[in-house]
Amino acid sequence: MFLFRVIIVFLIVFNMRMPLLYNTVVLSILLTSAYYLFIRRSFPVSAFLSKYTVVILAGMAAMMLVCYSVTRFHGEFDYELVRILFVELLMVFAMIYAYPLLIDEREADTFEYGIALVCCAYAIQGTVQIAGFLSPAVGDFLISIGPFDSDMVDERLTDIPFRLHVLTGTPFFGLSCGFGIAFILFFRCLFSENQTFIRGYKAYIIFGLLFAGSVFTGRTAWVGLAIALAMSVAMMFVKIPKRFWYNVVKTIVVVPVALFLVYIFLTPAMKKQLKTTVLPFAFEFFYNYEETREFTTFSTEGLIEDHYYSLPYETIMYGKGKFSNMDKTFYGHTDAGYMRSILFGGIFFALCLLIYQALYFLQPLALARESRDKLNYIFFLTLFAALFVFEYKGIVIGVNKTYDATFYLMGMAYLAHVTHIADN
Repeated sequence: MFLFRVIIVFLIVFNMRMPLLYNTVVLSILLTSAYYLFIRRSFPVSAFLSKYTVVILAGMAAMMLVCYSVTRFHGEFDYELVRILFVELLMVFAMIYAYPLLIDEREADTFEYGIALVCCAYAIQGTVQIAGFLSPAVGDFLISIGPFDSDMVDERLTDIPFRLHVLTGTPFFGLSCGFGIAFILFFRCLFSENQTFIRGYKAYIIFGLLFAGSVFTGRTAWVGLAIALAMSVAMMFVKIPKRFWYNVVKTIVVVPVALFLVYIFLTPAMKKQLKTTVLPFAFEFFYNYEETREFTTFSTEGLIEDHYYSLPYETIMYGKGKFSNMDKTFYGHTDAGYMRSILFGGIFFALCLLIYQALYFLQPLALARESRDKLNYIFFLTLFAALFVFEYKGIVIGVNKTYDATFYLMGMAYLAHVTHIADN
């Protein structure tokens, strides 16, 4: 049953396109319906009636109206953000619908269980990426079913083809940030002593797959790992789990040994590709530090030099009502999240996105504060703060479908956890 739940989360979170069914979110809804019809023999609607759910759905509807109004105010017809929010609505709806299947609110460890489901879903993604790297046939198959056009494949295949070996509708930066979020969830789970989902050898396997997925995906994942480590340091001032330092030392020993053993069994061609393309890409900042004594990457330098630039006062206040160009490139030729929000709708629109995103965190943070649950207060605050860091590189606040579906599951699972404690 656990694996089935992980698969449902995987289908929702990674939102891959599918023939006939549009995408895997629709498939998850069909599988969930089959479970309710043939096994549970009822269709629960309690999650839809939750105040947390109603507020988020209302906020999403309001944001769709805001996006439509902004582009029409400027006399434009750019409805790309409306489309993105519609897909996000479908993904969050699927997560709401599947929530009674995913989480048993009668159990005391509902919150950790929800975290484990997401971490395992990303571990499966890491497994897929490893398979694509080890087997050219698998890699070609993943590219053929991925959300890539021919120009993108031709461009990426010449230098970093392993970034195309994914099963997701949001590759590259979106997936890299997703692994960063997964690191935060993983380290939070380690501070729960009673949970058995991410413990012992299972923790090493999951962390190893998250690490491997990050290596093949992008450097932004390391930012998430750094944030997760900083969160762990803050949590240590509240509580240090039993055998914490023993597990830290064991991890420092086990992980390098495991990686070395894996490296030994690679073919000479794989070792060459690992040395010449994968590692220089994944750890570019270390390679650059050896040469220039600066921790920087090509994309970071380009972001600072080309993607942040001065804007007229009128644009900062009201935007331009455009999110993308006719050729599907980003309007203003910038990837930076803060710039794209302002270019579309100005400061007011960016503030609306922030308010909408905050809806996923306000109630969990308030409950954690009221119940003096310092660990989870730090956790949810870290998740929210991480979005501001990721936003510097690309737009994530309010419009990232993958994260919001994940945050909804985390929020509902935590509310169930607090309710269970109060009832007992």
